[in-house]
Amino acid sequence: FAIKANSGYNIDLSNFVFSHLRSADGARRFIVRYSTDNSNWNDLIGTYTVATTLTESTIDLTGLTVASNTTFYVRVYPYDAIDDTNSDYFYILHGAGSATDDADTRGPRFSGTVNCNQGNQTSYGTNEWIGYVYSTNGADPPVTQNYLGYVTEPLVFDRDNASGNLGGTTTQLCTTPNDNFFVRYKSTINTVGKYVITVGGDAGYRFSIDGGTTWIIDQYSDHSYSTSSATVCLNGITNLVLEYFETGGQSRISTAFTDITPVAPTSVSGTNTISCGSSTTLTANGTTADGVNTFYQWGTGTVGSNIIAGATSSTYTTPNLTSNTTYWVRVTSPGTCVFNTAAQTRTVTVSGTPSAPTGISGTTSICSGSGTT
Repeated sequence: FAIKANSGYNIDLSNFVFSHLRSADGARRFIVRYSTDNSNWNDLIGTYTVATTLTESTIDLTGLTVASNTTFYVRVYPYDAIDDTNSDYFYILHGAGSATDDADTRGPRFSGTVNCNQGNQTSYGTNEWIGYVYSTNGADPPVTQNYLGYVTEPLVFDRDNASGNLGGTTTQLCTTPNDNFFVRYKSTINTVGKYVITVGGDAGYRFSIDGGTTWIIDQYSDHSYSTSSATVCLNGITNLVLEYFETGGQSRISTAFTDITPVAPTSVSGTNTISCGSSTTLTANGTTADGVNTFYQWGTGTVGSNIIAGATSSTYTTPNLTSNTTYWVRVTSPGTCVFNTAAQTRTVTVSGTPSAPTGISGTTSICSGSGTT
């Protein structure tokens, strides 16, 4: 006897049930073996007796799984016959009536749970979304029920299903839902910058940049299509999670990423050497700042320290200098998260700086009323 799992599904087996009897002198016992390749056989625990009246036996298959596109085989081995002549038999009931009569459950049969086997429900897409799909109970917010498979989408997408079935750039679904479904989209990106992330959905949605621990966008309730945005600073590998559910009617989910990362200056121009007590004007090159969302920031010494208050334009005029001074400049973007670009530096050298005397020489002992040099 055999059972096969179709592509995209596996079967967690529970048991194998069949009815049997023997003739008066037929086999009085049997064992059951299973195989996943119809070649190598394994004994199932237990020895079973055979009566001369029709008896149903249940063979425990708990813990055995039929993988997608594979076949699981069971064989029954009768033995211990009273008389091994051809007139003595071991019978297995194969049902009654039509061989295709699905209502006849008296024949040999397997029981178990059929599960969708598309995707692993945990992996993140790389610079794209893998969306794991589940049926729900239709509540607001929903309770997930059965896993249905997965879809994929580019990082920026607008999937308008209207009133039809859930779609994707690619779909690997055991069942394609129309209403009452939930999708957990997962993607890993590797970027440094400041972004405005916009998510739209009908019905509920929420968005995370820490693998689903917290939600920077949370519109997780049933509503018509609307969008919400959040500004974030990203610093390398980031695990994004977008959760979305649909109850009934129109269905749509979208994402957009707007890069508002300021551009770092490429150089600082100005006079390198000035005379003592004079000033110079330094200019940051290779970038711009709008004075609203991005600003220049100047300072002295180590980058990030000694920030000069009010110095927010592309040029900066130094005070009168009497010693060598290193200036740095970068572009900063304040707000809900602060993003600072890399900096450029410029050292202004002061020439003609007077040197302090190191000592006084001359005659140190003279007579009263005398002078010395």
